[in-house]
Amino acid sequence: MKPMRDLPVLSASSLHAYLGCPQMWKLRYVDRRPQPKRWYLNLGTAVHAALERFHSGRVAAPATVEEMLEAFEEKLDPEAYTSAEDLERARADGRQMVRDFHATHAPDFQPAARVELPIRFVFENERFRGYVDRVDKTADGGVRVVDYKTGGRLTLSRAREDDQLTIYQIGVEAELGLPVRSVALYDVRSQILLEVERHGEHRVEALRRKVRRVARAIRAGEFEPRPGRSCGWCDYKAWCPAFAHLYPENWIQEPLPPTPTHAEAAELADRYGRLKAQVRDRARELAQIKRDLHRFFADTGERAVAGEQFEVRAEALPVDPDVPDHVVRRMKAIGRQGVRWRIRYRELEPAATEPSN
Repeated sequence: MKPMRDLPVLSASSLHAYLGCPQMWKLRYVDRRPQPKRWYLNLGTAVHAALERFHSGRVAAPATVEEMLEAFEEKLDPEAYTSAEDLERARADGRQMVRDFHATHAPDFQPAARVELPIRFVFENERFRGYVDRVDKTADGGVRVVDYKTGGRLTLSRAREDDQLTIYQIGVEAELGLPVRSVALYDVRSQILLEVERHGEHRVEALRRKVRRVARAIRAGEFEPRPGRSCGWCDYKAWCPAFAHLYPENWIQEPLPPTPTHAEAAELADRYGRLKAQVRDRARELAQIKRDLHRFFADTGERAVAGEQFEVRAEALPVDPDVPDHVVRRMKAIGRQGVRWRIRYRELEPAATEPSN
């Protein structure tokens, strides 16, 4: 693939995706291959919506458990599940997590400073964006960043080393202008908060190196696949060159035209030369016509002239005082003293003909 000058906006998930498999990152973020609906992604989205409803706009009291379950059901997508049984199993699982969250936090409700906070910022000259699940105020005027998790094994070590939390920390401080005192992963299944101190400079520096390395590789067009265990559940396997032999229907190419014979190539050489000569002659002719039009507009003071098919207009522009002297002398020699012209043209509308009687 050709090198990329401008990177797409990065996020914690896209950075993680490239580090996992550059080819998968390309298929998702450059080629925009559609991602199939997955039950675990939809379940997480539905639970997140319910937890957002718990805090959103609430100061004195949280949302009721019924309101949270309503938000959960609104996001539950039956198309993400392979069977009605899987859907009902996920529904029961999600509803239990929602009820447990409400039972844990409703009695001593504390309002959140922000929920689903959008962040946009620049880090190491690259654009980042994301959404932070929850931001809490701290007693000393700072904030705590909380990221909800509905799956996976969570530990304090992960909370201390999670790049996503580092990115959220940087983004929240850029967005709100408030110091982040701590960051946390919240295990929605166990209702356990894994909170650690703000990520220190060593974690931020590690992220800087990672972002520079990834950005440099993307710009260089480095998108080699990395076959491994994760390929078994990759959403883009059918489009990955490492598995082209398994999905030949996605890799059928239009046959290339036959290679020209020597005689055909000789004819092409003549055609190429003639066309290049015509381009050169046309360029000379066009330059001479522009010079003649410049003199016409300069000498007559007119600003437009129309032929049968086209109209040409001229706009007089003062010569920049920083233009080199030799250029000014050349302009004077062709009658453009102190003025440069911008020539514009347009095709005229065909003249209307009167209907014959």
